[in-house]
Amino acid sequence: QWAATSIPTRRPSRHGYDFPNGKIIVLTEGKSDTRIITAALRAFYPEYADAYQFLDFEEFKIEGGASLLARMIKVLSGARVQNRMLALFDNDAAGAEAYRSLAGVRFLRNVRLMLLPDTKLAANYPTLGPAGLHCMNVNGAGAPIELYMGRSSLEGPDGKLRPVRWNQWMESIERYQGVIQEKETVSRSFEAALDDTPEALRRRFPEMDLLLHAIFSAFEDHQPPIL
Repeated sequence: QWAATSIPTRRPSRHGYDFPNGKIIVLTEGKSDTRIITAALRAFYPEYADAYQFLDFEEFKIEGGASLLARMIKVLSGARVQNRMLALFDNDAAGAEAYRSLAGVRFLRNVRLMLLPDTKLAANYPTLGPAGLHCMNVNGAGAPIELYMGRSSLEGPDGKLRPVRWNQWMESIERYQGVIQEKETVSRSFEAALDDTPEALRRRFPEMDLLLHAIFSAFEDHQPPIL
């Protein structure tokens, strides 16, 4: 598994977000990831939302995808963008492949690369493939943004978790790519649940809280990029 940065157990301090170089730019694989993370950040930690800036995929008709994110962070780094930039890859096979493709690139100190963090939920999650339905660890192979939206969002009409479906073999990393069916249904369920207090949301959606803390901690070590 390609580890990201360590996850803090504390909330970030306001002092830590008085950045001399402006907002941290968060780059994701696409508009859905950006929409969900932005909404969660404003609902879970509204006091820190203004410290981050997200790419506007819809306004400028920007294509998404893990490989495109890898190219984007290289282009922006080559343009010597001064803001701190975090490239956030899904914790699935496509994300891991794109993340690994950047291993030989020497980024400046203002760049971080990160996979969505491993979760306990994804460590034993139902999957559907040629051999039928089985529970297994999908961290690093089939944990896209939907797996951070909580059990309640992932449950189908029958009350069971929607399985990760294996659909493509990624030769370079020797893993199958897993996807969640009915992504929009999962997203709508999560977004509808955000009308609650920040404290309640952090308790109800621990996977998303873990993801947000991973973002908060990305630049805490003041070290060069992790690759």
